[in-house]
Amino acid sequence: MSSIGTVAAIFEAEVETAEQKLETENDSVLKPYWEWRLQLA
Repeated sequence: MSSIGTVAAIFEAEVETAEQKLETENDSVLKPYWEWRLQLA
């Protein structure tokens, strides 16, 4: 749970995960998926 005006930790974790997956993804077919996930996060 977060306080008013702060971002919940789960959302921060989702951004970090998506960034890591995008950076390490070697399959060009999956890169757009991780870009999309990063935009959603």
